[in-house]
Amino acid sequence: MSDPDQSLPIPDDAWGAHRSAVAERLSICSDFLGRLERSLDGEAAPERHYFSTRAHDLYEAARDLVRLTEAVEHWLIACDEPMLNLDPDRSVEGYCELPRNHAGGHDDRPRPSLPSQVRDSTRDLMDRAEETARRVERLGLDADQRQAFGVVRGFDPEANEELDELLRMGASLVYTAHKSSGLIHDLVNEEHRRSREAGTRDLGDDVDLGDDMTGDFIEEPAASRLPSPPEPRGLEL
Repeated sequence: MSDPDQSLPIPDDAWGAHRSAVAERLSICSDFLGRLERSLDGEAAPERHYFSTRAHDLYEAARDLVRLTEAVEHWLIACDEPMLNLDPDRSVEGYCELPRNHAGGHDDRPRPSLPSQVRDSTRDLMDRAEETARRVERLGLDADQRQAFGVVRGFDPEANEELDELLRMGASLVYTAHKSSGLIHDLVNEEHRRSREAGTRDLGDDVDLGDDMTGDFIEEPAASRLPSPPEPRGLEL
């Protein structure tokens, strides 16, 4: 039996011009992984603190690698049409970053789409929450260690500053969460609007005229109709 995938076109390079960026990010992950392996084997820097720090570095590098591969999917379908400049010494000002076959003129700095804004806002929320969780983890571990080893804690100005910073981080989390929630509502409303418009276009001229062929319909009671999704509220950035 023939392989069905053999009928599909095979690109010369699946990553295109972005292969080097992916390779560089992957090498960073490999470097941190190698350090972790050498630390755990006792070949170099066997301390737990060093291992934990490098493990976090690997986590962030792997996260950035995932985000880079997601970005490449968008870059590969970009229009990339040169934006010409009137300056003869600098003929190309930039390249269109809109998706191919876009409507209207080219744009090398398009306004982020709603999905992109939701993605960026929720990533920001996740990163802030991760950092807050790390600080709270250190705070809780410090308290548990003092109890475990019978250490009496005296007044520590830095500890108070850390608590104040946690309060600021908590307020920032709430703000970012509200912003993300508003963007998600805007995105859902926009998708509902597009679905309604697409449904209207699909009807075209094939409109049911009703049983009496007049095109007049009996209005259903309001209680029996499902409410329509709300209209987009616009962005509140």
